[in-house]
Amino acid sequence: MQLFDFFVLMKKVLTAAKKNGWEHVPERDRFIDNEVEFAFSKREGEEEIAVMEVRFDVAASLQKDVEMSGVA
Repeated sequence: MQLFDFFVLMKKVLTAAKKNGWEHVPERDRFIDNEVEFAFSKREGEEEIAVMEVRFDVAASLQKDVEMSGVA
């Protein structure tokens, strides 16, 4: 998978989460070493009722022999 493909995958994750009622919380995102983690939240009014984190291993995703199912 090339870098462009990785960004396309990340955009798909962000779009799918939004369509399913999850709000992206960019201030909780993390970029540590080779891992990228996106944070999402579900709210009822002002109260946060659920949290979801999606983590990607960038080094693994950039290897050509890694399948999409092994990335996320």
